Amino acid sequence: MRSHLAVALAVVAAVLVVGSGGFTAVSADRAVTVEVVGDANAYMALEYADTEVPTDGGATEFVTVRNQFAQPVDATVTYSVDAGSGLSVPDGEQTAARDGLGVGDAATVSTTLTCTSPGTHDATVSFHATADGEGVYAETTAPRTVEFAVDCRPAVTVRFQGNGGNARVDGVQSLDDTTATVWLLDDGTLTSEAVAVTAKGGENVRPVVDGQGAIVAVSLAGTGRTYVHPDLERRGGSLALAPPARGGSNDPADPVCEGRVDPSTLPTDDGDLACPA
Repeated sequence: MRSHLAVALAVVAAVLVVGSGGFTAVSADRAVTVEVVGDANAYMALEYADTEVPTDGGATEFVTVRNQFAQPVDATVTYSVDAGSGLSVPDGEQTAARDGLGVGDAATVSTTLTCTSPGTHDATVSFHATADGEGVYAETTAPRTVEFAVDCRPAVTVRFQGNGGNARVDGVQSLDDTTATVWLLDDGTLTSEAVAVTAKGGENVRPVVDGQGAIVAVSLAGTGRTYVHPDLERRGGSLALAPPARGGSNDPADPVCEGRVDPSTLPTDDGDLACPA
């Protein structure tokens, strides 16, 4: 969630003083609280998240600079990105500049967080900002930071075909053979078995399952998620697929829960199953 934060800026104003000697440039330092466009005391606003931001990586926005001076300014953001293994990030100090930023206009700055291994990885962006215009200058007095949690798990979709007759796993090349838990519902009895599946080009789950019954949930170790049949519900304390059967449907899983979750333990939301809070 992006928040509008009050930013203390050191402002240096060049003031013309008329006297017998002509004019003199005087530097006046003062603390200015920047809030929103239109604030009488606002000069430069920084809009950035103050809590950890979840992202899938790639081009990632981390700050918006808004000009609240009475004239255009040249805005510059210098930043660096720190991340552990599993991510590739820009090396060293980076600079993003926007010249002639108009009054009330904003410029958003992004960096690139590239996944190099599966999992969830942390990244921190630290930045300074300056605004330089005719007779005015503002800069941050201390670095700002934004924390990111980068989800580098493979993008995988599980679709349930018919009334649990089959499930299809589709994904990207990065999901190789992985252990899966498949839950089967047969005449009200829920069982599970471990199988190996791959998402390369898509794979039907039914051929690798030995047990009988409708496939109602699939948990993939490669993504750390459990994919539940969208028609699975709890009736009178027992699990069942909602009638009538959807025949040739090819519906995506809903809900999709974090972790390996036994569908029999899922709470209900108006009869439909929901992921644990």
